[in-house]
Amino acid sequence: MKQPDNSKQQQPAKPEQPASGAVISGAAASASAPATSPALSEIGSEPVARRAAVPALLIALLAAFLFWGDMHILSQGGELDARVHYPFVSSNELASLSIREPEDPRLTRGRAVYSLVCKACHQEDGLGGVAQGCPPLAGSDWVLSDDPSRIIAIVLKGLTGPVNVSGLSILPT
Repeated sequence: MKQPDNSKQQQPAKPEQPASGAVISGAAASASAPATSPALSEIGSEPVARRAAVPALLIALLAAFLFWGDMHILSQGGELDARVHYPFVSSNELASLSIREPEDPRLTRGRAVYSLVCKACHQEDGLGGVAQGCPPLAGSDWVLSDDPSRIIAIVLKGLTGPVNVSGLSILPT
């Protein structure tokens, strides 16, 4: 982008002067006389719009102020009013004291096994990848049956041949 040249100042347009000896009538004389007001002569030439860069110090001060403000708010308990977690120091202390029902260790172990063995093919949500030959587990009649021996045998021994799961015919890889 081309920068404006500051060495050239805009000068107000001057009306043409009549040739010497010409007679000017009163109306024409007032129209051709320069219309300068005392305020314009005090200010100088007309202002020119220019683009100027924002000083880097101003940006740094703004960033420092925003950081300080954020830290101050977080140190005072975040968004919550102190009455919300009174008599505790913070909402984190209150959350740490909440009563949680203990989780069955079998569920914890089952999640770990699924993450290690099954998740690669059957995905995190259990919908599987039909194109890759991985049947869905979520909502499957194989998984939800009353007798878990069939799904346990599949996990322990594997599965070969085509399978029909929830109306889809899938050939496992």
